[in-house]
Amino acid sequence: MEASALQMEHECAVKLNQEKDFEIAELKREREQMAADHRDTNEMLSTSVAGQKQLTKLLRDKDLFVETLKAKATEAQRELDQKEAQQQAREKDSYPLIMTYSLPSPPATSWQ
Repeated sequence: MEASALQMEHECAVKLNQEKDFEIAELKREREQMAADHRDTNEMLSTSVAGQKQLTKLLRDKDLFVETLKAKATEAQRELDQKEAQQQAREKDSYPLIMTYSLPSPPATSWQ
């Protein structure tokens, strides 16, 4: 009977060993999937960070461009105002003074 008990114990140990091997294989698959997911997540995050950096640079460049454009617009407006003032001064100087004369009132006539 001892041989039968040993045989049963051996069978139980083999079955338990198979179950543990199955668990180990399943855990290895899960680990590999998690590692792949981790790589994908890292890649997505790296791409996202790179995109954010590009957007940040683009926004800084845009802000610089807007400031430069404002400064140029202000300078252009100042130059335009100066030219208009000079043109008005030239026009004022080029027109002769027109003197107005008043005509005497006609004599009052009485038509009675």
